[in-house]
Amino acid sequence: MLGKTVFLWNASNGSISEVVTVDEEDGPVKSVSWASEGHYIAVGLNNSDVQIWDSSIYSGILDTGSQVCALEWNKHEQELLSSHGFEENHLILWKYPSMAKMAELSGHTSRVLFMTRGCIDKPRRVHSGNLQQVMKHCMRSWRVFGTPDAKPAPKPNPEPYANVSWIR
Repeated sequence: MLGKTVFLWNASNGSISEVVTVDEEDGPVKSVSWASEGHYIAVGLNNSDVQIWDSSIYSGILDTGSQVCALEWNKHEQELLSSHGFEENHLILWKYPSMAKMAELSGHTSRVLFMTRGCIDKPRRVHSGNLQQVMKHCMRSWRVFGTPDAKPAPKPNPEPYANVSWIR
């Protein structure tokens, strides 16, 4: 549980500023995710709201219909992924700034408390789970986000039979 206030700490000068304080009936804050560009922050609340705080336009609130447990921004597109608890236990992909629902991902049987991005070689993947799944080493893996525009060039074969396995 994160409490009812989100603060921003400036590492360069040590100053702290309040971003938002939510009412008791809306909170507590369950998840916070900062967009990679640094212009906006998503705040997920216990009452099922996602608040988007944009430094240029200060946009508002979206009722997701179920408890917001975790948030993850797409690093290559303007998309936000939210994971949920009571009652739905699913993930939702949103288009930002319209917050239009792009996809719902079902398959969890209880609250989806954790999400993490895939490794560098799998940037489209998000892994999700809850405490029971983590303890059993069993999480769900989703191919959610689109790939970056640039793709690595194929490597040329360094020798004529480079694709043949050699046994010595």
